[in-house]
Amino acid sequence: MIFYSNGCIIDTDLGDLVTIDRNSGILNNSTNGSDGAISLLNNTQQEFTIGIKQMINGISNIQYAFSIHSNGDLKKITPATKIALIFSTDNIQTATVIMKSMSSGALIDLTETTSRTVNFNLVNGWSANENVTWLSTFGASTDMSSLLIKS
Repeated sequence: MIFYSNGCIIDTDLGDLVTIDRNSGILNNSTNGSDGAISLLNNTQQEFTIGIKQMINGISNIQYAFSIHSNGDLKKITPATKIALIFSTDNIQTATVIMKSMSSGALIDLTETTSRTVNFNLVNGWSANENVTWLSTFGASTDMSSLLIKS
């Protein structure tokens, strides 16, 4: 779901192009975007804040928001095919942005697959049953944006 600062909301999916109409400022959606990404095009002469919302447990949660400049500015959002696994004793709500890891964790690349098998041991930490390139580990207080967000 895409939203922007004038209150307009539109459902979208990967491969879609969401355009802010030059005259009305209304969001329009088409399937003319880039494969595997959501493309956003601002045809107006005004800058907006635009972002992605997702329904989680019946509650609308902002996942990501940013400025989109005027006069044909095009942004593409491509979901990461990586996940981070971290254990925590803190009570963390779904869709909470975490800037630093609260313990050591595992970064798992899911490119071209839908699942991986990993192990955790209190003494040895995270591992896989074989030597793999899709698993890397990180320590407590690691900056999560440097691991998960690529520009």
